[in-house]
Amino acid sequence: MNQEDIWTGSYYDLSIEFPLETKPHQLKDSLSSATQLKEFSLSILDEPLSPGELVYLQGSLGEFPCMLSVMVVEGEATWLDFSIPVQLFEKRYDVIYPLTVDKNRWLMEINELYIALAQTIYNSLPFQLAMIGEEVAGMTTSTTIDIATSKTMSTILPPSLQDKLQLETTGETLSNNLRFYLPIEGE
Repeated sequence: MNQEDIWTGSYYDLSIEFPLETKPHQLKDSLSSATQLKEFSLSILDEPLSPGELVYLQGSLGEFPCMLSVMVVEGEATWLDFSIPVQLFEKRYDVIYPLTVDKNRWLMEINELYIALAQTIYNSLPFQLAMIGEEVAGMTTSTTIDIATSKTMSTILPPSLQDKLQLETTGETLSNNLRFYLPIEGE
């Protein structure tokens, strides 16, 4: 399989929402801090971002190649999406769909890498919402997420969103008062 072939199909994402007013240098600094993680490498973004612009970069997360897309959605937010091609999981693991931790215990290793990455980024540049899962990019935003939606995907929530969704006492406590939530099976 050549390098171009791996970037087709679906992706397992970490999708992070930042406020619209986030500046390109802030994103660059947060990504620079993330490259301090031994499991993560990436070419650093040098181009300024404008609303509607999409920038793709390639790197690696753990043993997997990872694509990063940066997008500014006018009137909404700035998004960082880290994506690993699902077909790479299919070559290494027995994948059971839907692609959830309940059905694929090995997936927690990938989630742990994404959680470490999100925490490191949050330490440098606080975000509004982070989602983990297959093709989660664009599923919801910090202004539209509700409790029912939050139960369908893995999320990393800052305190303000925990309060909004009344989830302050559940989930796994992370650094900086972030909390990680797995989807609730059957919801």
